[in-house]
Amino acid sequence: MLNGRRIGNRAKEGGTASRLTLLLALTLMLAGLAPFVSPAPAAAQNINISLSKTVCAPGFDDSGLNLAGLQGSGQCDTPGAGIPFSLVPDNGSPVSANADASGIVIFSGVTAGTGFIAETAAEMSYSRVFCSVYPTGGSLPGLDTYTEVNATSNVIGYSLNDNESVDCFWFNIPEAGGDDLSIVNVFKYACPEGVDLTGNLIGVCTTAMPGVQFYLYPSDNTEIPGVTDESGFTMFENVPGGVLNLLEVPPDGYQPAAVFCASAPGGSGQTPDPEPIELIDGAMIEYALDPGYYLSCFWYNTPETEQAAVRLTKYACPEDYDWANASLEQIYAACETPQTGVHFFLGGPATEIEQVTNEQGQATWNIDPGDYHLRETLPTGYIATRVFCSVNIEGGGTINEMQLSQSSFPISLGSGDVMDCAVFNLAGVVDAGPASLTINKYTCPAGFDVLAEGADPAECSLGTDDINFLLEGDAGQLSASTGTGGAPATVTFSDLESGVYLLTEETPEPIDMAFILTCTSDVRTFNYPFAPFAVIEQGGRIVVQLLPGEDMSCSWYNVLEDQPGTVTITKYWCDGQAGSLTNCAPFAGLINFVLTPTDGGDPITLQTSGSEGTGVVEATGTFEVEEQNFTWCAAESDFVDANGNLLVEPGADVTVEVYNCGPRPLQ
Repeated sequence: MLNGRRIGNRAKEGGTASRLTLLLALTLMLAGLAPFVSPAPAAAQNINISLSKTVCAPGFDDSGLNLAGLQGSGQCDTPGAGIPFSLVPDNGSPVSANADASGIVIFSGVTAGTGFIAETAAEMSYSRVFCSVYPTGGSLPGLDTYTEVNATSNVIGYSLNDNESVDCFWFNIPEAGGDDLSIVNVFKYACPEGVDLTGNLIGVCTTAMPGVQFYLYPSDNTEIPGVTDESGFTMFENVPGGVLNLLEVPPDGYQPAAVFCASAPGGSGQTPDPEPIELIDGAMIEYALDPGYYLSCFWYNTPETEQAAVRLTKYACPEDYDWANASLEQIYAACETPQTGVHFFLGGPATEIEQVTNEQGQATWNIDPGDYHLRETLPTGYIATRVFCSVNIEGGGTINEMQLSQSSFPISLGSGDVMDCAVFNLAGVVDAGPASLTINKYTCPAGFDVLAEGADPAECSLGTDDINFLLEGDAGQLSASTGTGGAPATVTFSDLESGVYLLTEETPEPIDMAFILTCTSDVRTFNYPFAPFAVIEQGGRIVVQLLPGEDMSCSWYNVLEDQPGTVTITKYWCDGQAGSLTNCAPFAGLINFVLTPTDGGDPITLQTSGSEGTGVVEATGTFEVEEQNFTWCAAESDFVDANGNLLVEPGADVTVEVYNCGPRPLQ
């Protein structure tokens, strides 16, 4: 043992551990259906149910086939990805889950008792289900133990006992025949406030909305009402093909937010990915449905919100006015002239809304709550801007000066919020010559936080790789490179026309974040303190506005990503026993180790081999170390915590020596 450097000794127990099954237990049929396990009298939660969902090909004849026949037919190989299922216990709340890309559905934490499982997205097809019971935590049952259960109307019942798990194979068999009539399914869910409605909402918005009224207007101009059930589902059958309209009556307190639909031939077993559908007049969609197809729509609501507002007044300040240390009251007194005809742009997730100040220098936006940015097109003859804003000032809101980046600043507004702003421009003489932009490039170590108290940018003195910058404007695209080395490394764009440019950094190294700490200009003053001046958006892009004749210089910092540490284990075998470790030499046989994170993350495996008996793996964190093949007599490292666990810091090279004692195994 070297200097008492010992890490926890965890020999593998009981041979290879059994596969941890996260599968949940199902057992009896709905009232009146055939049970496949005994009723469950106890109330417990160590119960697992898992379903493997498969869709069979159109025209497939399953007559006389058992589970092995279906699996070996070559006609039932399509995973039922995305198909929704509902677990409805008699003694609890319904739970919904969608099959993953492999067609797997898992319900966990199920309470003992009775209930049923319903497949809510099987159109013009019937189900065949085969299930087998096994002890929770045990190995999956053999295929010869699965028996077919009653799946009338694509529903199976259950009765659950504690410490039982059930695994089921669930097949959809397309019905033969069909006609020109279609089916429309609606799945109705509520989303939490602030959810991103542009992405896939399946699995994100999971609160079913029962009792919601819908009206379907098919191509024959009839009106068909429908109301969602407890699982948020309603179906319209025998719908003629053609252009249809589907209208929701939003429930109190909610508003339609997004609709995603998909259609496929009836009985085809196809499950295409839903695509976003435009809402008409806020609560209706239009869809051209082919005859004999089914249409499935996932319809999402969000809590109803009150609109927000942004109101600003624009003032001009006289040339040579020294406002650097002036208060808002002093600026108001010196800058009394409203500015008319100034262009402002309020940008949101989708687009920018332009407003031009009126004769009183005012502009107003009525918008939905959310995150925005407000930017100004600086009027000719003005060189600098200061902005003061308050949210809900009539309710006691305070007035704050906004942090500007290229005449733009961010806004975040909640339901009913009103932001009032006073915008001041400073007049000045502008050189009409060409402009230039200089970027001084710095590289910071991983973990540097410019917003942390006491953060010192002097730490950002690492050498910089050769980085290319692109500057795109109305006249085209320019490219320049920093070269290598230097702190800073510098790139300059010169002879530029005034205007708005997109500056993009093409970085070769992994970057955690990038920011501009300061900018200076020879024709305008930027107001500080800013922390930092600007944070660079993902992709290394930032919008830059250059005034006529302006020479602007900015300090751009890249913070490197944390790099993982490395763990090197060297395996020794000793003739002596623990405590003596005599005649030890590297062991060249294959020895497996497992590094298990103490925070519950995924284990990492490592294998030692070769004449040096070493193995190397990347890792970061705190780990318990386990030798899989043998039990060590000593393990030493300089990188251990008080509990004997291995501690691997980002970028660190951690070494461990593991010793086994006694007779050596054959290699």
